[in-house]
Amino acid sequence: MGTAPKQSPGVKRSLKLKLDSKNFFRLSNGCMLTAPPQIPFRAMFSEVFESGCYLPSAEFRIGKGDTVLDIGANVGLFSIWVALNVPSARIFAFEAARDNFLALAENVRINRFTGISAHHYAVTDGSSDHATLYRGFHGGIHSIRPEYRNWDPSIGSPRKTEKVRTITLERIFRRFEVDHVDYMKLDCEGAEYEILFSASGPTLSRIRKIVGEYHDLGPERHGGALKKFLTRNGFKTAFKAAGRDEPWGMFVATSC
Repeated sequence: MGTAPKQSPGVKRSLKLKLDSKNFFRLSNGCMLTAPPQIPFRAMFSEVFESGCYLPSAEFRIGKGDTVLDIGANVGLFSIWVALNVPSARIFAFEAARDNFLALAENVRINRFTGISAHHYAVTDGSSDHATLYRGFHGGIHSIRPEYRNWDPSIGSPRKTEKVRTITLERIFRRFEVDHVDYMKLDCEGAEYEILFSASGPTLSRIRKIVGEYHDLGPERHGGALKKFLTRNGFKTAFKAAGRDEPWGMFVATSC
């Protein structure tokens, strides 16, 4: 991105997190949140609520009444941040892993976040009605990409898997009657390429801003290829690697 991300205005820095009971966390505003045991919840909460990792600058502020797609929603922390800060936003949260999705749906239900709709799908290119999800050694790094299938450093063996329904960007717009998306967050461990590369020009033109992670997976799936694709489809972009020689990083894209 060129410069270090700056905290977006409006972040609720005052919210504190404490463990209420096993796998339940209470925010200082009274919200109760749950997560599977494998989720590094405190670290993820800090990234989303305190560091604002998906809100790199004031340009990416989410406004009143905006439509937000949260792809790779995990247990819903970004969607919940949006709902707390912009109650009028319309938020569609998609999560592939079943246990993460159940926690996401429970977090929405018990806190009565009426602006969030939670959906148990992997967003893909639509080449199949179902995908294989390769489960990571913690709940934040599951992936549908086959590059992930044989790597689990915690046990040194192939990852466990689960089958999950799939949906494309086009079908999201059509099924949920979405006219346009003001803000799309992508954190899907390598699936960003098939999600975006398979989308038609008219679909991409209905998306105004994208913030997400990219992962260097091979000669056709890397940050440079994603940058070229987005630029060719009318987006102004900025990419920043996570560190020197790191095979992943963050990117932002704004429709021109």
